[in-house]
Amino acid sequence: MKFKALLIGTFFALTSLLIGCSENAAEEILNDIISATGITIDQPTVELEEGQTVSLTASIEPAGVTGDVAWSTSDASVATVDNGTVTAVKAGTATIVASHGAFTASSAVTVTAAEPEVSEPDPSLPATLKGYEYFVVQMDQSSFESIEDRVAADLRPDEGTKFLYIWDGTFNNGTPQGNNFYNLDEGWISFVVGTVGWSGAGFFASSSYGEIDMTAIHANPENYAFHAAFKSTQENTSYTLMFADGTSEIKVVVGSVAQEGIAPYTDFARDGEWHSVEIPMQHLIDQGLNLSSPISNLNVLAVLAGGVTGTTLDMDAAFFYKKTK
Repeated sequence: MKFKALLIGTFFALTSLLIGCSENAAEEILNDIISATGITIDQPTVELEEGQTVSLTASIEPAGVTGDVAWSTSDASVATVDNGTVTAVKAGTATIVASHGAFTASSAVTVTAAEPEVSEPDPSLPATLKGYEYFVVQMDQSSFESIEDRVAADLRPDEGTKFLYIWDGTFNNGTPQGNNFYNLDEGWISFVVGTVGWSGAGFFASSSYGEIDMTAIHANPENYAFHAAFKSTQENTSYTLMFADGTSEIKVVVGSVAQEGIAPYTDFARDGEWHSVEIPMQHLIDQGLNLSSPISNLNVLAVLAGGVTGTTLDMDAAFFYKKTK
């Protein structure tokens, strides 16, 4: 009976309190009485570039319950939060937490590096130097400097972390004559097949160089191509270009005759002048090249020129790049 009387007394006291309050005050009291059962965030995952912002909204459950929401971040060096507004600071991951009493909800924030500002190519440059996202395997320094702010990776040999290896002495040095592909008085790759009975050379990027991230090429191969320039006066020669991903190796023949049973993909005029050869990256992906993950410690490009002594290999301007439309 005492408990029943207590409840009745409390009820009448509460009723009297609400009657004596303003509408807003009464609403606040009722909200306090109704217990929250949880809290949610409208975006459980967020992806931002450095400097970008996004507004998150937290909702207390059940509907109609209001109250204060506290916001926090697991790593303010990656992303900050102010009353639900998230600001991306630097590349990384952070967890944004909204809390109301004992209830919490979170949003996983991934911040990626902002794309660097890239200048428009000089309109006077050759077409092959007007692209973007260059992965340069071989190129003279002057031409390289004209695209330097559009280079994704400089893979040219430096005898430190990147090398040009001639396999088993199969090539000898050639005797380059004239200007290079870009009509500059600078060098290019010039070899002559020796007497071993085969030939091969590889542009090797060691693990010390780090990972080479060509995943953007794999995601949109139709926008990219591999380019190299060749010149020769020898009619019946072919070159095999080899592309590796760490697991598989794709071969493409450039020339007039098949190599190792592989039919030529394309050829070029044998007039002693420089000629561009381009292989769409879509073709290499279709053949099995897998660049969906960064690669390292491999021959980014290898070149075979057969086993006939005296066969020349003159190659310049070898790179992967995103072509302008």
